[in-house]
Amino acid sequence: MSADKMATTASAKWSRASAGSRDKEVHEKADNTQLWKDFLKGRIRKELFKLGAVALYYTYTAMEEEIEGTRSHPHFAPLYFPTELHRREALARDLEYFYGPDWQSEVSCSPAAQRYVDRIHEVGQEDPRAAGIPRLHSLYG
Repeated sequence: MSADKMATTASAKWSRASAGSRDKEVHEKADNTQLWKDFLKGRIRKELFKLGAVALYYTYTAMEEEIEGTRSHPHFAPLYFPTELHRREALARDLEYFYGPDWQSEVSCSPAAQRYVDRIHEVGQEDPRAAGIPRLHSLYG
């Protein structure tokens, strides 16, 4: 193996390890916030929970829209299980429960969630094969 190839391989391995370490660190920080601890104990304000459900609705809608365009791609098709994995309809039922039958006129996407939604669509347009990455990360990240 050439020195250049060895350096490239080592760099790629370090980058993946470093990303995994950063990802683990971020998850550990998030898991130890007071908000998350209260959520797991069932001690979260209803209004805060509702806002989270709204953000998830818009996020999952974007992911599912982009995934639909790649469902027949040979790399993604084996991972496409809409019945088991799509969450938009269930989140819509949650929002109807919390906000009533006219919930769609009662809620809007927050600026932070909108930036994430926009990025999901941007990635889906740039490289349709990558459209499922946010969904897979939300499952296995």
